Parts: sequence; C-alpha cells; structure tokens
Amino acid sequence: MAAREKLNQQATVALAKILSAEQRARANQILHQAQGTGAFSDPQVAEKLKLTDEQREQIRGLVEASQTEVRSAMESARTAAGEGRPNFEAIAAKRREVEQATKEKILALLTDEQKAIWNELTGKPIELPATGFGGFGGPGGPGRGPGGGPGRGPGGGPGGPPPGGQP
Repeated sequence: MAAREKLNQQATVALAKILSAEQRARANQILHQAQGTGAFSDPQVAEKLKLTDEQREQIRGLVEASQTEVRSAMESARTAAGEGRPNFEAIAAKRREVEQATKEKILALLTDEQKAIWNELTGKPIELPATGFGGFGGPGGPGRGPGGGPGRGPGGGPGGPPPGGQP
C-alpha cells in the first residue's frame, strides 16, 4: 500500500500544478463518487463528516457485509458457469446494486449535517462508467473479433482503418 500512497501523493502534487483550485475541488468530488462506499473509510472524509466511533463501526460492518455479498455472487457465477465463461455483466450489475443499497444504508446513519457535508464532498452526481469486467471497445476490445482474436478491418486488414480514418 505504501507504493500506492506514494503514487497518489505524486499525482496530487502534479495535478496541483496544472489544475485550478476549482478544478481540484471538482476532481476530489468525482474521486469520492468513484470510491463509492469506500470513501467513508477515507480518514479525511471521516474527519470532515465528524463520524462517531459508533458510526465508523456501523459503516465498517455494512461495507464488509456488502463485500461478502458481492464475493458470494461472483463465486456463484463461477460455479454456475462451470467450464464456461461467467456472466460478468450480471456480476457487475449485482455489484452496482449492492453498492447502491449499502450507500443508502450508510447515508441513513448520518445526521442531516453530515449528509449536507457528504453532498458537498461528492458534488453534482456524474454517470461513472461501469467497472470491473469487460474491456475496451466492447467484446474483444478495439480491433478484435468477438472472441477476442484479431478482427478484420475494412479491406480485410487487421484492426480497423489506418490512421486518418481512410482505408
């Protein structure tokens, strides 16, 4: 984890040099949205929300229960798939469903003042892309066939059109 923290610090310093204060604030809001329920475990977020020890314990329990539920769904999908490919879309949908339900339970633990601070910390909601499974460009990725193998672009060549878009 130390390496990750160091990279985060380096990225923060680099971004501070190129982003305005307003842009940095919005980037932090988006980061908290992307962290989902994990944001409540961030010491800075917990401090800003002034979470009590009891709230921290309750949140920890809710997050652990949600992680267990998602792991169970993933294991069930693997078992059901046998030798085939698990339904990653269903797993991702289940993960989003559990994450949303857990977030609602956590928000119910907060006081009105804490909810207002949370809303400031997360800002205007954005639509984040689904994460966790799949790849770039849909099945197989860009320039790949549906099975992940090389696709054929215009004129029978691999991939897609050459740079500039003209075949």
